Amino acid sequence: MSTRWSGLVAAGEAAELEARQAEYYASMAEAGANVIMDPHRDEMLDQFDRELGNLRAAIAWSLRTGKTDTGLRLATALKDFWHLRNHIAEAAGALEELVAASSAAGDTILRARGLLVAGYLLTWLAETKRSRAHVEEGIAMAERLDDLLGVAMGKDALGWSIFFSEPELALDTFEEGVAAARAVGDRTIEMQSLMGQGWTHLLLRRPHEASARANEVIEIGDRIGAPYITTFALITHGIVAAERGDVGVALDRYGEALRRAYTAGAHVGTALALDAVASLAVDRGDMDRGARLAAAADRLREENGGNITLRELGREHPLARLAGMTEPSDFARAVEEGRQLTLDEAVAMALGDSPDPGH
Repeated sequence: MSTRWSGLVAAGEAAELEARQAEYYASMAEAGANVIMDPHRDEMLDQFDRELGNLRAAIAWSLRTGKTDTGLRLATALKDFWHLRNHIAEAAGALEELVAASSAAGDTILRARGLLVAGYLLTWLAETKRSRAHVEEGIAMAERLDDLLGVAMGKDALGWSIFFSEPELALDTFEEGVAAARAVGDRTIEMQSLMGQGWTHLLLRRPHEASARANEVIEIGDRIGAPYITTFALITHGIVAAERGDVGVALDRYGEALRRAYTAGAHVGTALALDAVASLAVDRGDMDRGARLAAAADRLREENGGNITLRELGREHPLARLAGMTEPSDFARAVEEGRQLTLDEAVAMALGDSPDPGH
């Protein structure tokens, strides 16, 4: 328990103490709601990581006492922290519990946001069916409440829920997300919806359109100071460059994407960038390096509860490609060695700072 509160502990004061502590951490979360664009992003994320036990305790208190508004305030405000610091599955589950526990309240902005943030987080785990159900319910609630920001959040999340299964519909949904985000002045949602359009075009093999959307994302991200979101735009540029045979540009874009994701401590972007570098290694005939990097990325995903891969962009997973291209014993050895790499070693190998880390 934080020393801030330790002096208050006494018989008969425990309930009041817990309530105060939960309110304190809900307010802390709300103060950091825009962490993804804050110039002190990494320091703030580190602070939330240090306080993770207390954040969990506040959510548990909220569920135990029925004071679900406090838990919903905290859990929805930390949307970007849950994603950037790899607590996606846990946070989505907590939000589902909070929304269910507060059902008697009916339509409220907090419950709508709870559904929308849970759905958004689940898209990063490729849990599309579960995500879509939450998001559609959240959009309907936000519309009934005239919650325009909630509608913008919902259109963006819905696009990500369906872009792989219904890409043409997703393009329209993302366009609605862009318009809604601009109407409420939320540049982060605008960037995410533009990036969604870019990835959908990539899935549909429309490289020119994909690159155009990625350029928009990078331009906005550089202007407002949101470098992490541009990670996925850089990966888009890298895929387009690799598929036109421009290996140098592809390596540069993948490397910068990996640096940005790794610096943020974000395993989703880091794993995807490692996959991209692995795929390029396979293209260049470096099967052993490709297998190691792809295996390291898969292990990272497993630790994170699973998340998106190149498959969601219509590209074959590097390990699936390698399985039919190398001797089974060599393939198994490289995969096992890749799974044993630390994250630092895998990133160093991908960036070329260490030709063979760990050996």
